[in-house]
Amino acid sequence: MSSSSDAIKAGHSAGSTISGIASGSIAVGNSIQIGDSLQDIENKNELIQVSVPVEVARVLKWLADNQKITPELALQKAIATEAYIYDITKIQGGQILLKTKDNTIGEITFK
Repeated sequence: MSSSSDAIKAGHSAGSTISGIASGSIAVGNSIQIGDSLQDIENKNELIQVSVPVEVARVLKWLADNQKITPELALQKAIATEAYIYDITKIQGGQILLKTKDNTIGEITFK
């Protein structure tokens, strides 16, 4: 199985298509799975359709607009980030700490 860093690289390099942002239905081509190698991803050609609440589609568009990237890249980055966070916190037992503007340090926990 590939490491989380491979999953992150995969999430940022695989080409895909996305549609239906306004309606809340997202279709993604060239789907990737955690553990896929880059070669596995290049050889795949799948289409996955996911229905999401309109608010989720709006957040995806907001992420894309604010980062000046495409919605498909924003989705790939979000998936890669989730895979990395899951690996660090759940599999490796690590923590994610946050330092605020007033120098307060807190832990971000995920359920």
